[in-house]
Amino acid sequence: IDNILNKFDKNSVGVILMFDIDDFKQINDENGHIAGDKAIQSFAEELRRQFIETDTIGRIGGDEFLVWIKDVSEKNTIETKVKILNDSLFKLYNEGLIELNISVSAGATVAELGDTFENVYGRADSALYKAKETGKSKCVIYTCKEY
Repeated sequence: IDNILNKFDKNSVGVILMFDIDDFKQINDENGHIAGDKAIQSFAEELRRQFIETDTIGRIGGDEFLVWIKDVSEKNTIETKVKILNDSLFKLYNEGLIELNISVSAGATVAELGDTFENVYGRADSALYKAKETGKSKCVIYTCKEY
């Protein structure tokens, strides 16, 4: 992502989306770590289905994932993408007697000319914390002026 940002010009557009599986600790505690692993695998598979080949998808630790979306900057497009993702995750994993209602919260920021990975990562992380504070299964988009 740093390489992409280093090549940014005034016409470049991109968004960092940071995802966190809601109540992941509860999934592990109530259903066991195997179920938690299945939740992470199911979410990763759904990310691959929902985003295109030119997007960059990665697991950054635990139950947190990051997606770089090229050529998108519209707030409605970002929020719609997260809503579709959450709709597809609901009751995604059902094995035996275990049914997990998986949802994610997301923080996003639009990359700007001169940004580094640390800048956009920090803003997306801040927006993710705001989304978690204000409820689950939400997307908060960070802007320089306000959330």
